[in-house]
Amino acid sequence: MPRLLPPEQKEIQMNICADILQNNENDPHFLQNVITFDELWFFQYNPKSKHQSMHWKNPSSPRQNKARQSKSKLKAVMIVSFQIRGIVHVDLVPKGQTANRVYYKEILTKLRERVRRRRRPEIRKNGS
Repeated sequence: MPRLLPPEQKEIQMNICADILQNNENDPHFLQNVITFDELWFFQYNPKSKHQSMHWKNPSSPRQNKARQSKSKLKAVMIVSFQIRGIVHVDLVPKGQTANRVYYKEILTKLRERVRRRRRPEIRKNGS
């Protein structure tokens, strides 16, 4: 969703939220079932481990200069879905894959199955 919405779309979003709140005002726990998404973009690094960067030196030898670690040109995208109780699903977008509506539909399908599997034991416990 674009960060800057035109006033008409902002009003539509506000009306939808108001309707959801109004329709669920008798259920104080309805927000516990809301799942939302966030995309996290990060650069991929190939850092040396502490052991790999160690070297032998005697007390009189000069200190070694360490090059600063620079960002790689490769970026990765992680799509995280979460709710009030914590993270529900994490999806690392494969290299070359565009996070478009088709890809999000696949993620939603995976998420729906994961939520169904988690809720089945709860339904059995409650006897419903």
